[in-house]
Amino acid sequence: MSTIINAEVEKNYKKSLTMAYMAFSQVFEFDIKRILNDQGIDRIAIYGMGEEGKLLYWMFRKAHVNIGFITDKEYNNIVMETTPVLPPENVASNVRDIDLIVVSSDYYFDEIRNDLGSELDVPVISARILLENCLMCTKK
Repeated sequence: MSTIINAEVEKNYKKSLTMAYMAFSQVFEFDIKRILNDQGIDRIAIYGMGEEGKLLYWMFRKAHVNIGFITDKEYNNIVMETTPVLPPENVASNVRDIDLIVVSSDYYFDEIRNDLGSELDVPVISARILLENCLMCTKK
């Protein structure tokens, strides 16, 4: 029973987060690149290409944010024309030109960050926290 409840909670949470992404991208996308650049972030990577990840990817693309690569456990099922898709185990060896890794799933963020390992020389942040921080920057 708890598995069913947890799945329902996750589903509702993902839907809410997706809606927040959509609202954010419609209203504030024009500031994302500037806000990231002001923080010294020029090139990002995205971990996760589920529903939220796809929306996040297009939001960043529309804002002309430089996306170095995408990674996902299901990397074999992802085809992108202009952005490389890597397996998660190859992330550590490909971050030298990446300033930030954005994890699309807030629900699995801690698990993903642990899977990436502590030897990464680049910050890892959830998309929700990044978007909240960008929103705070636009209010200044």
